[in-house]
Amino acid sequence: MKHTVFVGYDIPLALDIKHDMVIPLLDKVFKRIELDGDIVHVIEGDSSIKFIENMINSFNAYYDIGLTLDIEPYCMVS
Repeated sequence: MKHTVFVGYDIPLALDIKHDMVIPLLDKVFKRIELDGDIVHVIEGDSSIKFIENMINSFNAYYDIGLTLDIEPYCMVS
């Protein structure tokens, strides 16, 4: 099953890290789309979800920030 992943943030530093580091990393592995004005990535499989969760947890711990994930089922609109 496909899902979309949106990365949220809590403080300005987290926003910078999201745009300077997280999104470019996700772009290398997953398809980027715009959904309701937000940048999201389309992923497939539990291993992809776990990979992104681990990556976000690592950024949060290293930089002492609060990046968040919003994972939703992906329904392609025709």
